[in-house]
Amino acid sequence: MSFLTFKKAFKFNQLSKFVLFIILSIVFIFNSSSAISFTTCNATVPSGIHNLANNITNYSTTCFTFTASNTVFDCQNNIIDGVKNLSQRAFLSNTYNNITIKNCFIEEFGNGINIIQSVGSSIYNVSVIESFSGSNGVIYLYNFSNGILRNIYIDNYGVNVALGSLVLRNGADNNYLENISLYNGGNGLHFRYADDNIINNITVVNNSVAGIDLEFNSYRNIFTDVISLNNYVGIYYDSTGDGNNFTKLFSSGNDYGIAADSCGNFIINASTIHDNISLPNNFGVLFINNNFWKPEGITIGFGTINFTNNYYDASFSGTTFCPVPGYCDYFASSLFLETITSSILPFQSIFSFLSLFIFVFFFLKY
Repeated sequence: MSFLTFKKAFKFNQLSKFVLFIILSIVFIFNSSSAISFTTCNATVPSGIHNLANNITNYSTTCFTFTASNTVFDCQNNIIDGVKNLSQRAFLSNTYNNITIKNCFIEEFGNGINIIQSVGSSIYNVSVIESFSGSNGVIYLYNFSNGILRNIYIDNYGVNVALGSLVLRNGADNNYLENISLYNGGNGLHFRYADDNIINNITVVNNSVAGIDLEFNSYRNIFTDVISLNNYVGIYYDSTGDGNNFTKLFSSGNDYGIAADSCGNFIINASTIHDNISLPNNFGVLFINNNFWKPEGITIGFGTINFTNNYYDASFSGTTFCPVPGYCDYFASSLFLETITSSILPFQSIFSFLSLFIFVFFFLKY
């Protein structure tokens, strides 16, 4: 290449850079101007980074509806207030991904947040009070996957939300939940067909159905640092799948600390089941119609767990435990393990104890 040819090429290259700079500047200005600072409801929210400029009071229908993926809505700690209308929602998104809602105070809506069919969406620093959601949840997440929920507070002040305060269902998989507080509803946290979620630091208090309700084939949800107080059922395994495990669970003041009905294998470890004594038929744990087994060994049971001051510590009804499929030990319909104040042995040790008791009985008899 001659020097002249090189020089012309260099000038063209510099000109190209200048044109590219102008184009990018225009795009930047356009994108910056597309950011919206909302002041009222009945609004559609396009792709971009948006905020709420002020409080909104007594709005009667759905407030904000997302119309695109890759959208951030920051309430900037403002209040969105409804009129206790069952059909209204503060936020609605249907089939959009990478939606972020943050720093919001929501009150008196049918649903605080309703997100349907979404991947990679997030909810941060959101409080919802006095929801009137009827059969749906206060925060209702349907087919919601690979998302993050952090610093969520819901208090219904005694309004019985039938499905749950925080609901993840039907493909709500692989999400991370942290710092969740759910008060005074029907169910606190409700999972249905929801798998492989991680939940850290959750408090469920004074819910009329269950603090945490694991329902209908939900698998491998891992809970750590759970406080369940004064609910009808602290933790309810309702026809659910394997691997819904709890570590550092404190369940106290519930009618039933843990109830398991026709569910899969699970483990509860480093936990306390305490003070579930309000009625004579209250139990620390209640098992109904379960069949537990795993060829390699124990996959349901308790590691280090304290049972203190319960009316009955445990009851097993219609439940079998099978170390090997087809070879099952059957629990009596009313087996109560009372006065256990330090720890309950794993089920394997229970069978060893029963075997020892039978051996000693026959030895002394004959």
